[in-house]
Amino acid sequence: MRRHAMTVLRWIGWLLAAGAAAALGSEAVAWLLTGSYEVQTLGRVWRALDPGGPAALAVAAETGPPWAYPLAATVLRLPAWAVLGVPAVALVWAAGARRLRAAPAAPEAASSVSAPPDP
Repeated sequence: MRRHAMTVLRWIGWLLAAGAAAALGSEAVAWLLTGSYEVQTLGRVWRALDPGGPAALAVAAETGPPWAYPLAATVLRLPAWAVLGVPAVALVWAAGARRLRAAPAAPEAASSVSAPPDP
């Protein structure tokens, strides 16, 4: 069961990485086309995908604890590639690290290796 959970987390991490790459690629293409660099914030990307999404988050944050609105506003102003990329790296690393640690060690092959022939 735990192995399946790690696989799901790793896939979620790779999907977030793909989203981060798409956001970064979008910034690069816009920069090449316009000649000026403009950050694609998470709020702008979210608004393009769902026009009412950021507004609904703002309403929910205003009715929540006093720290919720400043936190939501700050996260929505961050670059989309960073907001998606940091958790992507963390998930892929965390879900894949156990698999790498659990890999069996390579047996010593010193006994089967012969010395190179003399020239």
